Amino acid sequence: MKPFSALLALTLLLAAPLRADENVTHFADTDPVMNAAIDQAQDTLPLFVRNAFDGDRLASPDALVKVAFEVGTDWVEVIWVEQLGKVGPNWIGRLANDPIYMDGLAYGDPVAFTTEQIYDWVYHIGDRAYGSYTTRVILEGLDTEARAQVRATLSDRPLPPGW
Repeated sequence: MKPFSALLALTLLLAAPLRADENVTHFADTDPVMNAAIDQAQDTLPLFVRNAFDGDRLASPDALVKVAFEVGTDWVEVIWVEQLGKVGPNWIGRLANDPIYMDGLAYGDPVAFTTEQIYDWVYHIGDRAYGSYTTRVILEGLDTEARAQVRATLSDRPLPPGW
């Protein structure tokens, strides 16, 4: 079993950022609920790309993806990436949070990754965050105040109307 660390990056959804150590939740790679959320996000990724990207392979600034980066041989850190672009089948972007386990990288650093590394996506439309399948799983484990703040921004349904 290869556990993975999911960096929540709730600063994208909360008005007040949490400390780095409050942003990390660990899940085993065999967690069925988290794996179902990742599968749903990956299944709807083509809809996200079709709606969030322009013809020049650049995404809206309101679009982010949560990407799994290997750190060592036994862990991956899952972190939000913004300023998205596509170069052929590959993706580029900038880290939207300070990583916890990715030595030498910080908020805003450029990264490259593949579609297979994408575990989730979020698209902000107005005052609502769509997608965020993994955040929806983690939601119940948050304290009451953080859960209320996330729910205030998170859409009732993962897909925007018309997708």
